[in-house]
Amino acid sequence: MPEGVIHFTQGVSLDHRPDLNQVILQLICEHQPGKPLWMDALSGNSSDKASFRQTQNAYLE
Repeated sequence: MPEGVIHFTQGVSLDHRPDLNQVILQLICEHQPGKPLWMDALSGNSSDKASFRQTQNAYLE
């Protein structure tokens, strides 16, 4: 998959709606005010466990 391209994928949603497309948004916020600091949009079939560490490392750089 080319870098920077997001793919909406068919999948099983938590609402049990397989007809809906899936996409992942990962968000890092400040603790107290809750201001967003960093956001990544990822393809719907991305693994949270693997991709959040990459998002975290990108923010820390």
